[in-house]
Amino acid sequence: VKPAEDTPLTALAIAELGRRAGVPEGVLSIIPAPRAEAAAVGELLCTHKEVAKVSFTGSTPVGVQLQKWCAEGMKRVSL
Repeated sequence: VKPAEDTPLTALAIAELGRRAGVPEGVLSIIPAPRAEAAAVGELLCTHKEVAKVSFTGSTPVGVQLQKWCAEGMKRVSL
């Protein structure tokens, strides 16, 4: 999960709750990033061979870019 730059603590708290509930390590990863690095992190997630699917909630322009990156590797996408 790459949370929104303005609200990373929510995702980190959910990960902690999962850990306490017994979710195995490595099942849920939180990748917070500052706004200046958000595009680079998004591109890395969309093009990484071990990422099978990308799900995104946000603006249309960002969704279009993520779809382009995912299309290069025939990655499943939910926008």
